[in-house]
Parts: sequence; structure tokens; C-alpha cells
Amino acid sequence: MSEPPNPLPEFYFGGSSRPALPIAAEHVDVYLTWGEPPQAAAAKIKQVRELAESRGRKLRFGIRLHTITRDTSAAAWRWAEELVKELTPEQIEQATKLHASRNPKASAE
Repeated sequence: MSEPPNPLPEFYFGGSSRPALPIAAEHVDVYLTWGEPPQAAAAKIKQVRELAESRGRKLRFGIRLHTITRDTSAAAWRWAEELVKELTPEQIEQATKLHASRNPKASAE
């Protein structure tokens, strides 16, 4: 049997579902959240931090973002529009509902 790598690689994980948070608290080194409104990200990080602490663990945190760069802002926006144009209205509606359900303040605005 071979030996595990030394040092062991860090485990990065992102997930916002109800089952994902305890898994992160128990097993990961770095919990990643999406680029959400600051209040929503802070609440999720607080929840994961508390879950980890209850297991005697301390995690690090990061934010997962996608950055689009082009020579001009207009060109970057054109590329962003290309990336999402394949999404169906149903997919957009589902994503909007999902994010609003995680951030009640956003759904009231």
C-alpha cells in the first residue's frame, strides 16, 4: 500500500445546500462561498464557522468568483452576455429563486 502524499493537499469546498454546510464543517480546510451580497456571505460563513467550531475545527474561507477581462468594459460585457445567452428562461428563473431563497432581503427589494 502506498503512503499518502506528504504534505496532504488542502481540501477546498463550496456548497450552500442544507447538507453541504455540515460536510464542510467536518471535512474541508477552506470553505468557499459565491460572490453573494455581503450580508448573505457573512451569514453563511458565520454558520459554517459555528458548525466547524462545534466539531473542534477551524476553517479558512474564500470567495469563488469568475472574472471576465477584456480591453474595454463594453467588450467584457459582450463576452458575459455570450456566456449566458445559452441559458433558458427556466434556468435563469430557477437560479434567481435559489439565490433569493438564500437571501430574503434580496427577494424583498
